Amino acid sequence: MRSQGLSTKLGSYLAKMSPPWLKLWDIIEGEQYYRTEFSRFFRYCSKQEIAPSAISDQVLADYLKALEAESFVKTPKVRQQSICRLWNKCAELYQSKGWPQIKLTVPCYETRRYALDDDQFPPILLRELKTYLASLSGTDPFNMQVKAFRPRSLKSIEGHFQRYISALHHQGVDLSGISSLEALATKEMFQLAMRWFWDRNGEQTSKHIGEMAEHSVLCHKASDGG
Repeated sequence: MRSQGLSTKLGSYLAKMSPPWLKLWDIIEGEQYYRTEFSRFFRYCSKQEIAPSAISDQVLADYLKALEAESFVKTPKVRQQSICRLWNKCAELYQSKGWPQIKLTVPCYETRRYALDDDQFPPILLRELKTYLASLSGTDPFNMQVKAFRPRSLKSIEGHFQRYISALHHQGVDLSGISSLEALATKEMFQLAMRWFWDRNGEQTSKHIGEMAEHSVLCHKASDGG
């Protein structure tokens, strides 16, 4: 589009950032992940002559439209969400360095959201999940884990189990009638949950589906004392 002289809003990866955006770019020096996420957005704002102090939800909505129309980014909505989250985080971390104190709304695209909120889970399942995670953390003196899981891994496992249980809910399982986490780790429940993910993903597997399957199997073995 640029080579043919057509009007575009996104700047190329070589496009220069305006001085106000370069100032923010320097603030996050050394934070490679932040820079990777912000690079295209900072150049977009520079080209559109949008100052950091003028950032708003509408600016991010316009940026999403530009991403969808002019880029080959596979998940433009995810990129938009990530920028909003990181912007809010930087506003907290770098307030003393002059980062604009503007809070953005992180968009929620309900068409893909399926995980239940905590208040939708039976309390007994949340308690048992917390107990199971504690057994993996190495804080339990009777834990038989050879190596304790790191906090980041525990958070991942917690998310996988919450999504696994949510899938069973969407399959029609009455969670209020479940009295233990062990009851959700049976062969029948496992197949029911995995079938839901399989169908939802166009009858294909994925890394996340595989991880959820692995963790549910480990839970089943743990409940059997294996």
